Amino acid sequence: MHIQFEITPDDMVDTALRALDRSATYRAQRTRNICLMALVMGFVSFLALSFFAGDDSLLARFLVSGFAAIVGGVVQLFTERWTIERRLYAYSEEQLGTDEPVNFQVELTPAGILTEAQDTQINFAWSKVEEIAETDDSIDFFMRNGGIVVVRKRAFGSTDAIRQFLELATSYRAQPRSFTDPAPND
Repeated sequence: MHIQFEITPDDMVDTALRALDRSATYRAQRTRNICLMALVMGFVSFLALSFFAGDDSLLARFLVSGFAAIVGGVVQLFTERWTIERRLYAYSEEQLGTDEPVNFQVELTPAGILTEAQDTQINFAWSKVEEIAETDDSIDFFMRNGGIVVVRKRAFGSTDAIRQFLELATSYRAQPRSFTDPAPND
């Protein structure tokens, strides 16, 4: 089954964020960034209060520093996503060479998922597909190596076509691998 639709830098950012959200490495780094920002804000505020406030009690400095740490962590939590989105958007425009939509093709074959955009083809063997997930706006194929293929539902003419696409993908994925397919843990 062959599907064709246009993707935009916004689509690419959304796809990259979906992949990042599933990454244990990314989640751990995000947690480290939040904790680091909290520690830095707490430490800097404690030093500033110690230097400028002089006679204030140690308890007051710890309380204010603790509040500053919480504020720093919360600010990091909310601004990090925005920063990543902005960087991914610039990267996506760079990779596409435009901020205009480009043609994206997905073909389901017995051997795997074949994608093509801007004269570049990538084939994902079914043995590498870890999960097929349906969302409100897409069908997502999550790969064992962290890759992702997002097929936007706007590419389909009807809900019946979406259902057929999902059924075909599920049936191909469930087929026994041939001896030439790599093992799932490769």
